[in-house]
Amino acid sequence: MKMFRLDRTDAHLGNPCQHRDTRRAPSNVPYLVDNLWEWCRPMPMPSRRHSVFACPTPELAREAGNATAGSVFSVETTEARVVQIAVKDAKFHPEADPANRNNLSRVVARMFDQKWFDLPIAERGQEALLWSPCLERGEIDRIIGLSRHLRPRREELRNAVRFWQDATLVKKRTVWPHAEGEIFFTA
Repeated sequence: MKMFRLDRTDAHLGNPCQHRDTRRAPSNVPYLVDNLWEWCRPMPMPSRRHSVFACPTPELAREAGNATAGSVFSVETTEARVVQIAVKDAKFHPEADPANRNNLSRVVARMFDQKWFDLPIAERGQEALLWSPCLERGEIDRIIGLSRHLRPRREELRNAVRFWQDATLVKKRTVWPHAEGEIFFTA
């Protein structure tokens, strides 16, 4: 199966596909949502923070790249963990979509009382760190475990995260499971 990416970089910037070991903060989903997705990520699934993103068609790659200039190229992998979601971009997933009444940001907000939100940020404690970029699974687990608001609702919070149930770990196929779904992989 072919997947496609848009190369928007100029030649003087170097190879845009060069592997990087660093985590990348998401630009398309809220940090809180990204942290909860990472907290609940099943082990065989690749971390979105270290993944390369692609599309099932050249047209979608150009659209996803938000650019009229640049070259669309196909990506081939031999040893990769490849995942596809049903929506074109994770920002449209119901858990990240601000228009969805039950997105994860709202689910978490309902677990806090209004007094907590009225506190100055310095007085909100470690719970406020959940809105920080790129927390590791253990850090998220520790924050939730120490939270008087979230600890008693830990399983409810975990059950609210459905992203990975909606994601398909793609094995060798001839057709993508979703005609327009975002693809991400690590190799």
